Amino acid sequence: MNRQSGVALIMALVALTIVAGVVLVVASQLHGLQISSRHDARGAILASLVDAAFAEALAHLADDPNFVGMAARRYGRGEIASAVSPAGQTSRAVSATARFQGWTARIDAEVDITTGPRVIRLRRSEAFEP
Repeated sequence: MNRQSGVALIMALVALTIVAGVVLVVASQLHGLQISSRHDARGAILASLVDAAFAEALAHLADDPNFVGMAARRYGRGEIASAVSPAGQTSRAVSATARFQGWTARIDAEVDITTGPRVIRLRRSEAFEP
């Protein structure tokens, strides 16, 4: 009878060890998904903010070809700014910036202003600034 009890105890311990391992793997996967979803949400917010700053700069350029940009200010849950400078007689260099939770997104573009603002070149970037 003692031998059977010992084998049953060992089997129960092995089963508990396997269950604990499975729980750890599942918890690790859930943590990874949580981090990934936070990253995706931050990226979506940053993209929305920098797109808003860029759209605002284009709207101002449509109204005034000598527009020079907007100073940094709060917008929604982040901060946006834009800067515009001449890049030729009929084009402007537009830089739109957004900041959110220590991250910065930026759009740098060359815009033709002869037929209203028309984007010629555009580059996006994102960086962490502690």
